[in-house]
Amino acid sequence: MHEQPGLFDVPTPECAAPPRTGRGRARETYARIVVADVVVQDADVLRAAALRALDGGIVIGERPGPPDDDLLDPCDEVATSSAAALEWCLEPTTGLWPLLDAGAVQVAAVDLAVDEVAAARVRAHWTVTIKIRDVRAVRELALAACPVTDVDARTEIERSFAAAWHRAADPYAPMTGIPGVVWTPVEVTVEQVLARSR
Repeated sequence: MHEQPGLFDVPTPECAAPPRTGRGRARETYARIVVADVVVQDADVLRAAALRALDGGIVIGERPGPPDDDLLDPCDEVATSSAAALEWCLEPTTGLWPLLDAGAVQVAAVDLAVDEVAAARVRAHWTVTIKIRDVRAVRELALAACPVTDVDARTEIERSFAAAWHRAADPYAPMTGIPGVVWTPVEVTVEQVLARSR
């Protein structure tokens, strides 16, 4: 009797699609997700910095209609919550300006969330989505920031857009300079955002 393959014994196709190299090309879109654990050492200093950011901020748009009484005023929220204060101090696009000024990338979307874990501990996570305009310019900026003697890192910059983006713009740059806190890196991931079929 001729043996038939079982349901789970089906052989894999011989001509599988090759995996994407992740080198990056113009018009491709990538998202970088960054997570940091933050310990608030001086809540008063952090909240003062958040209030300064609020005072210097620009209102993009207000919702029409009567005010929502359930929403706290941002100043009141900052005064009562270290997570809210950190959210006002953290700017996810910090560190990206050399890439933007060079016309290498364009910011497509920014998302930020800060979750209170304990009284003085919060977890911050943000996503910056960019569209590549000039991948060569990204690599040039990354290589300029990389020591000439670090051959492995330079090779990785040539092979991987994620490595080039990390070197050209430090993923944790948004955390630097925020007063009253110390932070620990948790995770950084870069993923290609594929266009949806129409």
